[in-house]
Amino acid sequence: MTLLEEAQSIVADRAGQYGDTQKNMQVTAILWNAYQDCIELVRGSRNLRDIDVPQLMIQFKQAREILGHKRDNIVDEAGYADVLDRVWEGK
Repeated sequence: MTLLEEAQSIVADRAGQYGDTQKNMQVTAILWNAYQDCIELVRGSRNLRDIDVPQLMIQFKQAREILGHKRDNIVDEAGYADVLDRVWEGK
């Protein structure tokens, strides 16, 4: 199996688990745009910082959860919250 074939197999498997890929990306884009709108309001810039990355990854998992519950989504959210805490602690 080539690398591309393996990746396509994984994507197909995920679609079965998480639902429509295009809808998932649309929901993710809506959440991420709203997040950037908020940071622009608060910081005066849409530029992302290290502390934003775990937040965005949490939202990615939330987008998946919106399309259908899977415990893995919640576990990953908790993991990204821990990453966020470690990023803040490193400052």
